[in-house]
Amino acid sequence: DTAPMDWGAGLEQLNKDASIDDDDDDNNNKPTAVPEKSKSSSKREKKASKRSAEEDIQLKEQARLAGEAAPETKDDFEKLVLTSGNSSFVWIKYMAWFMSQGAPQLAREVAERALETIHYRQDKERMNLWMA
Repeated sequence: DTAPMDWGAGLEQLNKDASIDDDDDDNNNKPTAVPEKSKSSSKREKKASKRSAEEDIQLKEQARLAGEAAPETKDDFEKLVLTSGNSSFVWIKYMAWFMSQGAPQLAREVAERALETIHYRQDKERMNLWMA
């Protein structure tokens, strides 16, 4: 159907071949293309929404790094526990989060894990955990 490309052909020949291909497409009754204005506006909208989502993520990450944001998910608490494993405050918050989610068994497991993780010489931290 298509002839091999002639590398020696000039731009006029290539443009002529392209216009022939365009004419063939029109004869095949293919659906018409969406006007450029609606394409560009939807592209702009997608780009703007993507940019705002990235900005939101960046703000949340900065707040977490600064210590201003409270953890919201199990993964957030796991990251916090890894960085502050000897802090009873962090473990108690993690347990409270599970209780607010209606999962007391998981809260108990977190408490047991906390007692194993907190250094045995930090009696005050371990006592805080026992009291909770």
